[in-house]
Amino acid sequence: MRRLGANIDWDRLRRIMFNHPSTCPDVLHVPRLVENPCSLSPTWRLERFRDRLRLYMQENPDDPDWPALLACTEAALAYRRTVPPDYRFWSDDPPP
Repeated sequence: MRRLGANIDWDRLRRIMFNHPSTCPDVLHVPRLVENPCSLSPTWRLERFRDRLRLYMQENPDDPDWPALLACTEAALAYRRTVPPDYRFWSDDPPP
């Protein structure tokens, strides 16, 4: 999680945090061990998860869970692009 500036409107930040889309659909058809990133995860982790989901979808195109997970991940990434840089509570940088 990144450090925020001193001139932050905390009510606005709270709304941004609570409006962040979930990265997991409400219902999965088959229980599985998928460690999807949470809304506090860095952007690079969401992007890596999205890329892995695309591979899983190619390997098993009939599985209804992969598109649902991908849609949630894409929605979270799209939402992050709309948040002003000063209010991004996640890191955009990959690990060193």
